[in-house]
Amino acid sequence: MEYMILGGYAKIPRTQYSEKRRRICILLRKLADFALNLDDFGPISKEKYAGEYGPVRMTPWQTVFLWAQHLSEADYATATVKRYGGAVRQFLTWYEKQERRPVELADLTPIALMGYRQATQQNRATATTNLHVAALRAWGSWLADQRFLEADPAERLKSVGHVKADAPVSLSDKELNALLRAARASRYGQRNYAICQLLLQTGMRLGECQALRWQDIEYNERKGSVLIRAGKGNKARSVPLNGSARAALADHAARLMRKRSPTHGPAFPKRKNDTPCG
Repeated sequence: MEYMILGGYAKIPRTQYSEKRRRICILLRKLADFALNLDDFGPISKEKYAGEYGPVRMTPWQTVFLWAQHLSEADYATATVKRYGGAVRQFLTWYEKQERRPVELADLTPIALMGYRQATQQNRATATTNLHVAALRAWGSWLADQRFLEADPAERLKSVGHVKADAPVSLSDKELNALLRAARASRYGQRNYAICQLLLQTGMRLGECQALRWQDIEYNERKGSVLIRAGKGNKARSVPLNGSARAALADHAARLMRKRSPTHGPAFPKRKNDTPCG
């Protein structure tokens, strides 16, 4: 049977190749080419990519993909791109559940965004709500810059005020000792104990600990330090190691060497059915 292939995106028998299907395939091809060749266009707009059947109409969901690409190219941290994209997708999901229909670009109004912020406040922490607000602001600004919308719907969307919280309660010495004993007695005890010591003694974040590699760690009997390559704000920093952290790392490394495990890759590799450091 003879087939017609359009740009690798559609393969339909010529005998079934109706005019309607031909138009659909052409639009699909244009949309795919559009997403793969953004550098050829400069500012993206609904009017700029017009073909035989008029401009390709983008949905809000599709713009999130393009916006995430823009954030990555602007050197935003990978974690930030992931969090921002997730926040905007949650907004779109919320809107469609509220309205019981697919969301369109015309639905992105200040009132809709404020309604989502209010709904988020009811069951999320203030910091989480403000993360979603920041994501919607960045997305709204980008949509206006790229002329998907005539105006930025999030321009006046304000963050939620923080309620002054009590000072965080730290673990007592007794609780700290119990935590360290439990870590040492657990499966992969040397590794888990070293993780706990690093978190307690350096104040590094869980994700930073998970990303550590042996080449980022330097220590001897008298001093030591850890290089955090991609910390908050995607900035690198060096953190000193005290005696407790150095001793725990030395025990962990010695165990790996006894088992002929590599000491040049991840400092705390994940084990089967195990999720250390998150």
